[in-house]
Amino acid sequence: MRIDCVAKMRSGSFYHIFLSPAVISNNAVKA
Repeated sequence: MRIDCVAKMRSGSFYHIFLSPAVISNNAVKA
């Protein structure tokens, strides 16, 4: 999920809404 990480750093809000499932998956993997 490197793209998701970069996206969060660049624009947390915009990419957060765009990659909702991706963000949730990334958080699940991190946790």
